[in-house]
Amino acid sequence: MAQSADPGTRTWLFDLDGTLVASVERFHAAYCAALGAIGRPEVDEPTFLARYRSGELATSLSLPADAADGFWRRLMEFFVARGDLASLLPGADEALAQLAARGDRIALVTGRAASEEAVRDELRGHGLDSYFASVVTLGELSGLRLTASGAVTKIRLFERACAELEIEPAAAALVTDWPVELDEGLEFGFGTCVGVLTGGYRREDFPADPRVRTVADLTEFAHLLASMEGVPA
Repeated sequence: MAQSADPGTRTWLFDLDGTLVASVERFHAAYCAALGAIGRPEVDEPTFLARYRSGELATSLSLPADAADGFWRRLMEFFVARGDLASLLPGADEALAQLAARGDRIALVTGRAASEEAVRDELRGHGLDSYFASVVTLGELSGLRLTASGAVTKIRLFERACAELEIEPAAAALVTDWPVELDEGLEFGFGTCVGVLTGGYRREDFPADPRVRTVADLTEFAHLLASMEGVPA
C-alpha cells in the first residue's frame, strides 16, 4: 500500500523547465525552428502547447525513429541557444533558499540534452547554481535517444541523481510541473512527489496518490513544507 508524503524529507530533486524557469515561449520558438529545419510549417502556440502537454512534440510528426531522434536533438540545440527567453518562475529562488537554509540537499534533474556545465552556466545567470549539490542532464546532444513511444524518460536520470546524493528514492522528493514525470517518480519510488501547476496542467491531471502534493507555483512551497511537517506556515 502506498504511503503518504514523508514529513521528514530532506533531499529534493527539482525539474528545471516549467518548474523553476518559465520556458513556454522559449520552447515554442525552438520547436518552430526545428520544424523549419526539416521543411515543416511552424505551428501557433495553442497547437504547440497541445502537443507539448500530451507528449507528442515528436510523435505528432510521424517521423521514423532515427529522424525523430535527430529532430529532438535539433529542437534541444535551438532551445539551449534561446536562453534570452528564459525567466525565473514565481517563488523559485525563495523555495530553494528555504531548503538550503534548512540544510536540505537539492539536485536538479532536467530533460535537456546539454552538458552539466551548460546547465550550470544558465543557473548561474539566474543566481541558482549554488543551491544544487548535483545537476543531472540527458547529456550531450549526440547521445540523445527517445523511447520507443517517442518520449524522453527520466528514470535513468533519477538513478544517477540518487546515486550521486547517496540517497534511497523513498527518502527523497521530486518536484516537477509534468504529470507524466510524476508518474515516473512514483514508479521509481520517491517518498514525496510535488506537482507544480506552472506548466499549464490542472490539479486533476496529476496522479491520484497519497504521496502527491500540488501547488499553484513555488510561492506556496513554504506552506507545503509546513503542512508536511504539521506546523503553521
